[in-house]
Amino acid sequence: MEHTTPPFEVSDVTDEEMSTSLVTPLAGRSSEPDPSPFKPTPPSRDKVIKISSGGTAEEIAELSAHSPHIYTPAVGDMINDRYRLRKLVGEGGVCRVFKAFDQLLKMTVAIKVLRPDCVEDPDFIQTLLDEARMAMQLSHSQIVRLHTLQGSSSFYYLVMEYVEGRTLRECLGDYDALPVSTVAQLLQAAHPPLRHAHKRGILHNDIKPDNLLLTHSGTIKFLDFGLACLANQSSRESALLGTPAYMSPERLRQDVLDLRSDIYSLGLTVYELLTGHLPFPANLHARDYLKMTAIEMPGIDEKLRPVLEKAVAIPRADRWETLDDFIDAFITEASRISTD
Repeated sequence: MEHTTPPFEVSDVTDEEMSTSLVTPLAGRSSEPDPSPFKPTPPSRDKVIKISSGGTAEEIAELSAHSPHIYTPAVGDMINDRYRLRKLVGEGGVCRVFKAFDQLLKMTVAIKVLRPDCVEDPDFIQTLLDEARMAMQLSHSQIVRLHTLQGSSSFYYLVMEYVEGRTLRECLGDYDALPVSTVAQLLQAAHPPLRHAHKRGILHNDIKPDNLLLTHSGTIKFLDFGLACLANQSSRESALLGTPAYMSPERLRQDVLDLRSDIYSLGLTVYELLTGHLPFPANLHARDYLKMTAIEMPGIDEKLRPVLEKAVAIPRADRWETLDDFIDAFITEASRISTD
C-alpha cells in the first residue's frame, strides 16, 4: 500500500525524552482569530456548585428540576463571571466544546458544556462525577488536564487545558493511512501517559484516533482520559459509556476491567492508523461485536499481524499482559520492516 507523506515527521528520541515532544509538524497551522465583538453576557446564576469540591448527583438533579429554563451558552457569553467563550471548536452527542478565556487566571482554557438532556439524568451525572474525580488524579504532560467540573442551576460544564493541534482522526481524514514507521513512533509517544495512568489503576476507557491529539508543538496528548461518558453517542439509552466499536468484549459485557481493555482499544487504533479503517464495520450494535470470535487483520505486513491480533484477542487471557509487552513487540517488528 502506498502512503501519502503524513502531515508530520517523527524524530528519534531516547527513553528520557519520551515524555516530551516526539512528533515534529512539517508545517504549522495558524489559529483562526477569535470572533469579535462578543455577545452580551447572560444573567448571572443564583447558585453554582463546584463538582470537584463535592457536589452530589442528588444536588444536581434537584437544581435541574427547579430550573425555570435551560440556558445554552454561546460564543461571546461569560460563564459565572469568569470564563469568556471565544470560539466553538467542536460539537458532539454529549457536549459542545469552546475555546474560552479564564478572566481570573488570564489564560486560555477549553470549556465542555454538557447537553441539557445529559444534566437532567442523575445516573449520567453520577458517572461523570466518579470519572472526573479519577481523571483529576492524573498529572502528566501528555494528558490533557481536567481542571474542574462545575454546575449551575441551568447548565453544567468542564474546564480543561486548552491545546492547539489536530486529532489523529483529522490526520487520517487528510492522509487515509500512515506509514508503519510513523505509527510505531506515535505508539511509542503514547506509551508514557498510558503507563502513568495504568500505574495508578486508571484506564482511559475510550482510546481511539479522536482522543489522540497531535499538538502544533509536536507532542502527542490524550484527550478525555478516563471520561468515557463524554464519548460522542447519538443515544445514551444503553448503560455503555464510550465508543462501542473500540470497546473490549469484557467492557461490552460490563465486566470488571483491567489494563488489557485499553490494550484492546489501542490495538484497534493502531490498525486503523495503518489502514485508514477498522477491521470490521464501525456502526454495529454492541451485541454484534460480542458475537465475534476472532478479529482478522487484513491489509498489514505479515510481521505486524500477529502482534496486533494478540492485542485484540477476544479472550483477554490471550492478549498481551502489559502495555510494555505490546508496544515493545510492535516497535521491534516495525523496525524489521523498515530494514528489509
